[in-house]
Order: sequence, then structure tokens, then C-alpha cells
Amino acid sequence: MQTFAHVVDGTVREILSVEDGLKPGEDIFLPEFATQLVACGDGVAEGDLYAKGRFKKPPAQPEPVPPSISAAQAKIQLRRSGLRERVEAKIAEADDEVKDWYALAGVWERGNTYVTQIGQLLDLDDSAIDDLFRQALKISG
Repeated sequence: MQTFAHVVDGTVREILSVEDGLKPGEDIFLPEFATQLVACGDGVAEGDLYAKGRFKKPPAQPEPVPPSISAAQAKIQLRRSGLRERVEAKIAEADDEVKDWYALAGVWERGNTYVTQIGQLLDLDDSAIDDLFRQALKISG
């Protein structure tokens, strides 16, 4: 058996097995479709990338961002990241609502306005806040 990857826009869409001796575009498959077939080995899978005559695995996807974490997880992660003291210094200078939220919130939701404000106080972008949430989720809450 011959194995071919059906490649569209640089991504393997499917793996096809063809009996030995059959030529794609002549004996099997339309010529237009056969132009999208690339001979491949067993290690190639749907979703792999193909460029410049080589197959490679796609980059790993980041873990999803949890929608919420406990305040304990958040504050422990801030400490582990070396940000807790900076946060608390900035909170001390913030308005009373931010102070109340930081002191009393039991859950930190990723989309919460106060979470965004705290990130801005520290000059953290969305990606950095997402990473803090991912790491905090790993802390037993």
C-alpha cells in the first residue's frame, strides 16, 4: 500500500491509502485532486503541516484560560510570580472600590473589570494575565 497526505493550504486534511501500482491522477483520483497528494510515511497525521517538501507537527496549543480562579489561588500565584508586593503597593494607591474588591472578592473572574484594572496597574497585557490564571489554576484552591 502507498500512503498519501491530502494537503490543502499547507495542512494535512486526510491520510489516504492506495493500492500499490495505482498512480493518483491516472489510475485513481481526478488529476486536480492528485496534485494535492503528497507521499508520506506512517508518522504523518491529519492536522500536520507541510512546507518546502517536509512534514512537521503543528505548534502546541496553549492551555485554555480558566474563566475564574479563587482569590487564594490568584494571590498565591501573584506571590510566586514576584508580583504580589507590587500589586498591593498599587492597590494601596487605587480607589476604594478596587481596594474593596481586592480585599473581599472570593473569586477572580478573568473578564472582571477589576482584574483588568489590576493588570493595567502592573502593565500586564492580556497574554500575561491569561498565563497567571493558567498557573493559578494549578494551585490547590
